[in-house]
Formats: sequence, C-alpha cells, structure tokens
Amino acid sequence: MDAKLGLACGSIANILNPEGIVIGGGVSSAGEMLLKGVESYFQKFAFPHVRTSTKIKLAQLGNDAGIIGAASLVRIQKQ
Repeated sequence: MDAKLGLACGSIANILNPEGIVIGGGVSSAGEMLLKGVESYFQKFAFPHVRTSTKIKLAQLGNDAGIIGAASLVRIQKQ
C-alpha cells in the first residue's frame, strides 16, 4: 500500500510541484507507520527539487476531512 501511494504522490508532485501533500481519509488512520513508508517511496520516485520542496503530512481530521472540505466549498460558493 505505501509503495503505490508513495509512487502516486511522487508522480503527482513531479507534475504539480506542490508545497505539500496531505494524506487523509481512512488510510490516514495507519498513522506514522504509513507516513514513513510513503515518504521513502516518495523520495525514490520524486525529482530532486520536488523531494526537498514538498512536505507530506497526515490529515488532522482523519475520516472527516472529505466531508468537512466539501461543506467548506458549499459554504464559500453560497457567499
């Protein structure tokens, strides 16, 4: 799991060059163990510049992250 997620994060980061990647939802409940595995594969597959400029973190909201984000978008669009 962490190998595929690390590869996916590296590939996306190579294209978009984001400041950070936040892993949320059910998979984030694996905690630091998952994060370490993803980080190691991310380091393997990401370009050198991307490795140093992109930080990978676990979502603080866990399984509720998606629903809170969706509600926030609805709220912003209604304003």
